[in-house]
Amino acid sequence: MSYAVQALPEQFENKLKGGIFFGYPKNKETGGKIPGFPSNKLKVFCRSDDVVCFGIKNITEGHFKYGPDVPTGVSFLASLIGFIGWW
Repeated sequence: MSYAVQALPEQFENKLKGGIFFGYPKNKETGGKIPGFPSNKLKVFCRSDDVVCFGIKNITEGHFKYGPDVPTGVSFLASLIGFIGWW
């Protein structure tokens, strides 16, 4: 996903309101960012028991435990597009 965002032509990049990652494989490498993408438009959820977030290519149980974080992620995106009150 991060590579797709980085490859967007500038006219489309400005239309991308924001994004959320749950278990971001490039988290350690990029400091929880997408290079060239505004950090205030991105929210990354990485659990300490999800080794994917530390660059280890192994899916563990921690990678499947982001369900409780979904409402926070949705609220973050809703705030970026100015849509509040349905959650």
